[in-house]
Amino acid sequence: MSRMISFRCPHCHLETNVDAAYAGQTGPCAGCGRPVTIPLATEVNEQSPTRRRPSGKRKLPMWFALVLLASVLGLTTWIGSMVVRPIWQRARVVSKEKRCHSNMRSILDALNAYHSVHGRYPPAYTVDAAGKPMHSWRVLILPYLGPESALLYERLDLSSPWDSPNNSRYHSLIPAEYICPMDRPFAPGDTSYCVVSGPGFAFNGAQSTQMSDITDPP
Repeated sequence: MSRMISFRCPHCHLETNVDAAYAGQTGPCAGCGRPVTIPLATEVNEQSPTRRRPSGKRKLPMWFALVLLASVLGLTTWIGSMVVRPIWQRARVVSKEKRCHSNMRSILDALNAYHSVHGRYPPAYTVDAAGKPMHSWRVLILPYLGPESALLYERLDLSSPWDSPNNSRYHSLIPAEYICPMDRPFAPGDTSYCVVSGPGFAFNGAQSTQMSDITDPP
């Protein structure tokens, strides 16, 4: 099979394929009819070098691939944290709320247990002979909160005020039922739960109240 030469007329710029056998010869152009000389094959190769296609896909530099991977991982982590973090925070809040409700249930059960034993609910606080407050209702129901609280009750000196040296050393042992995890950190001896005290309430100073005295509808 004969070899063909691609040739462009310098006058009309018509591009034609000519048999290599005519290389170096002069003749009329097929387009404009003006005389043209067919170039030699070596001249054609020098004027229009053949472009070679790459044998394979171009590989990315290693550093670029590592940077791209790190960027993708960072973006994925950020998106994941934005989605998961609110769910995790809400789960923590719900868990703390349940603990607070459980604490109030334990305190209510201890109050009712105190009433079952003494026939009355504990007063808001006890007083000494001079009418000075000594201990709150929280101290009086300690035996009914659980074994550890009952042991703490036995260690307290009920004949001296709650803030006396004999009792202050136990302030850090406050029962977990008296602390709501939703509240801010407390100083030793502080609690989350209080009662409303005054005339017309279930707790009225140093006075005790029976269940039959509570006439409000449930």
